[in-house]
Amino acid sequence: MKSYKLIVVELMLLVLAISFRSEIFIGIISIILHEFTHIFFGNRFGCKVYNLKVGITGANAELSDIEELSENEKLILYLSGPLMNLFLAFILYIIFRLTNIYIFNMACGINLGLFAFNLFPAYPLDGSRVLEIILSKYIVYKRSKKVVEILSFFIASILIVMFFVSILLHKVNISLILISGLIIYSTVLEKKVTMYIVMGDMIRKRRRLKKYDFIENRTVSVYYKNELLNVMRLVDKSKFNVFYILDDELKVLKVISENELLEALKNYGNINLEEYINIYNENNIN
Repeated sequence: MKSYKLIVVELMLLVLAISFRSEIFIGIISIILHEFTHIFFGNRFGCKVYNLKVGITGANAELSDIEELSENEKLILYLSGPLMNLFLAFILYIIFRLTNIYIFNMACGINLGLFAFNLFPAYPLDGSRVLEIILSKYIVYKRSKKVVEILSFFIASILIVMFFVSILLHKVNISLILISGLIIYSTVLEKKVTMYIVMGDMIRKRRRLKKYDFIENRTVSVYYKNELLNVMRLVDKSKFNVFYILDDELKVLKVISENELLEALKNYGNINLEEYINIYNENNIN
């Protein structure tokens, strides 16, 4: 079962970028509150924490069953952490205005930084997951992943340029290159994940069907010369997919579901749809 890893290294880098002094301790506390907010909402939605570590470097938790949540529940889950930092910044600012104690103003700035940084549309930040969900409402899931991947590399490139500019200005900020490295590494991992056909998607769809009593359909018409693997790339993992196979005259030759498509790939390899239809007809005649 795919898990969602709440890794705090990237947040630590932001804290280091803000300051190399006592602010780090405040940043760690803010990070832990950020992560525990994710955990709280995850538990409310039925996700389970099966691995949790809390230490001086922050928090690391793993939640299961996230893929079984509705899109709205996922949005709430991913936005909960950054919004907690925004809420903390608001409270700390009020306290600072009332007391005029500098540490509250500093803590407010750190939490605003964590809020903004986490909403960047770059892996592995919360903003990348939020953008994926929004885009998947309008385009195929895999294309939404591709858009976020491009944005991630673009943001990483900007940070690298900023790092070299800081060198030229004799104000070196090592955190810029560290953050860009983290984004590039996380994006490469995401690219590898999306290249595989995961059987777990089918299982999650069955569970969602039982949980909500329905699941959205997606219907696509495909050309009969198309290869099975190309058609499989059109599968939207959050919906049940049905494909109409059309010939040159737009005549419907066959209708197949994603289950049948996957079985065909397993049994016959990456043949084209025309070949599969011939095999299917021969087997049924016999």
